[in-house]
Amino acid sequence: METLDLKKYLKTYKGISGGVSPKICLLSILDCRVPVNIMKKSDFERVDFFIRAYVVVGKALIYITESNIFRNMLIKNFVGKRHYLGLPTRGQRTRSNGRTSKRLILAPFKKDVLNQKKMPKKR
Repeated sequence: METLDLKKYLKTYKGISGGVSPKICLLSILDCRVPVNIMKKSDFERVDFFIRAYVVVGKALIYITESNIFRNMLIKNFVGKRHYLGLPTRGQRTRSNGRTSKRLILAPFKKDVLNQKKMPKKR
């Protein structure tokens, strides 16, 4: 198994991308090419301090994004309606793409409509 350098190791955290990991290395005054298995415990503590101070990661990031989506759905703006329907929210076309998400969301509704009994006509 190959050893990861610090830059690649930081990218394994949810919320830290390829652009943020070198900045964390610079703030913690560490070379981003140093292998993780050589680093000392104090180096990890320094990196952890800067991650906690400057970056939202993990469950906190998931909570923030879910709460933003839920807030949009509550105020019923365009993005919230698109999230509710399971459609793309950032302007992608749905005429030729996005069929899978539409099929998964609309399948229960279609099934309910087909299973309803026809009402007798009033005379």
